[in-house]
Amino acid sequence: MIKVLQQFSDGTPEDQYLCQLITEIFNSPETSPIYRKALSRIIIKVQNFPGLLKSSHNNYLSALNLTWEWLAKNIKNFEPQPPSIQKSLLKWINGYLYWRIKDLDSSDFSYIPLDKQIPGSEIAEEKTTFADLVSNNNSSSAEIKRRRDTGDPDGIDIYIRQLQEKKTQRIGLELELYIEQDPKGKLRRCHPRGCELCNCQLLAQRLILKEPPDEFKTLAENLSIPYQTLYSRWTRECKVLLFQIGLEIGYIPKRLKHYIKEDPDSLLKNTFKYAPACNAQFLAMQLLPEFQNSPASFKQITLGFNDKGINVTSKQVQDYWEKKCLPLLSKINVNLQK
Repeated sequence: MIKVLQQFSDGTPEDQYLCQLITEIFNSPETSPIYRKALSRIIIKVQNFPGLLKSSHNNYLSALNLTWEWLAKNIKNFEPQPPSIQKSLLKWINGYLYWRIKDLDSSDFSYIPLDKQIPGSEIAEEKTTFADLVSNNNSSSAEIKRRRDTGDPDGIDIYIRQLQEKKTQRIGLELELYIEQDPKGKLRRCHPRGCELCNCQLLAQRLILKEPPDEFKTLAENLSIPYQTLYSRWTRECKVLLFQIGLEIGYIPKRLKHYIKEDPDSLLKNTFKYAPACNAQFLAMQLLPEFQNSPASFKQITLGFNDKGINVTSKQVQDYWEKKCLPLLSKINVNLQK
């Protein structure tokens, strides 16, 4: 399969990466971790393709979810075409997504609210809602009612928890993808002086992504560096940097989220540049997805500062956020975990 794919590859890193993932899918059983991981990475990659069809329809996400479900079932039917794997994959997916978007305006399409009763359940003594069904397919409505009466998690609680778990899985996969590609070179540049091989990208690949992961002792011997040097680099530099990247992707532990909101020792408010208003707490609550459905852009934040008479550019705000605030939040998180 890889030879067929390479015939249509344009040689770019994107095409080579897709070639690798599709080959893993074709060569692995559908129940294997390799197959599932490769499929998830393809879906994450496709979501960021320029040219993926968009729609302002309220239920666009429903069409998109149907498309990912279809892609998961039919990926082995994909046939690459010139000029590249990425462009032909995008064209193939858009061909399906186009009709799912069209279906949104069809009278046959209907959005199902979570509290809607499942058709036919009114015949039974216990009525069942969509949330009941998606949350626990093996439970009777009587059992669901018992959980609610006793204060145990009910259908909607479990459903929300499932969505949260899916979000965590998505973030984990995005972090894996970031580690492998290191698009800004942050991980590769983080290494001890005189030992470029002992960089955070390689350490993360060997200690996190590899199955099973390497032991520190084995890895230190392979890299010909002292065990303590490797261990210190990983715990003091790489883990903090990886968490910083996780923040940018959208992962915020509950403890850190609470800390940012409360700022109990005023550390974040007192960490500012250009003006007290341009502080770490304010920027975190404007830029991190956990605090805003649509996080503000650096341009929007800068315009707000300018309106208040604070003379600052969006480049200055971005540099301050990336070089001072994110590292500070990473270190705070490490301390919160102790």
